[in-house]
Amino acid sequence: PFSIFSFITGCSSAKHIHDYINGVCSCGKIDVFNHEHAYNIKKVEATCINREYTKYKCVFCDYEYKVFTTESEKLKHNLINDVCEYCNSTRDSNGILYRFDDLSKEYCVVGVDNPIGEVEILSKYNDFAVTSISDYAFYHCEGIKNIIIPNSVVSIGCGAFCDCKDLINITIPNSITKIEPVTFLFCFSLTSITIPESVTSIGEGTFAGCSSLTSITIPESVTSIGNYAFEACTSLTSITIPKSLTSIGEGAFSGCSSLS
Repeated sequence: PFSIFSFITGCSSAKHIHDYINGVCSCGKIDVFNHEHAYNIKKVEATCINREYTKYKCVFCDYEYKVFTTESEKLKHNLINDVCEYCNSTRDSNGILYRFDDLSKEYCVVGVDNPIGEVEILSKYNDFAVTSISDYAFYHCEGIKNIIIPNSVVSIGCGAFCDCKDLINITIPNSITKIEPVTFLFCFSLTSITIPESVTSIGEGTFAGCSSLTSITIPESVTSIGNYAFEACTSLTSITIPKSLTSIGEGAFSGCSSLS
């Protein structure tokens, strides 16, 4: 019999009631709101911007996610007259690489050449604003001890400073609202960090393995902390958790052996 449900969902037959199994009806229609994902799988090779990863995209809806290959690394930028021939990023006098987005007319930091000591990211490059740091931009950059990020930067990508073993100090600007997953994973030398009041969430594994981190204050603006965010922060002796926090992920403080 005809039902308002079959009318709303757009079935080709007015007498047909959808018999969804795992989100797929015998008539071929997909329940976009309630189905089991079936994926097209595509392997994406490493470039000078991204590590190698496998992309999973559902054939029924827009849901997709990436799985980065374990131990994979980005390719090195091939600079010719301070311009990478692969990604077209340009190198400034301090060795930082900036890539221009023709659509937004903004620059994104994608890496650094010969990192050592202090790294200062410009707020403007070639008269255009620098607004973001790409995923894994400084991944495994040994030798960097201090990073200065301007308030013009509004987003810092996943794993941006992952495995920066010598990083001691970094200031997150108050223009950042979210700290992405594994941003500071395995920053073994990081002793302290200030999270600004603008941040509302701390991603999965963000500070995991930061074994020199001794204390941290989470501001009232933060409402969620992801899984394993502070795992194995073995020197962490104190942490201030705000009343605003509504979600703490699994194992967020596991292995923090110095916490009392």
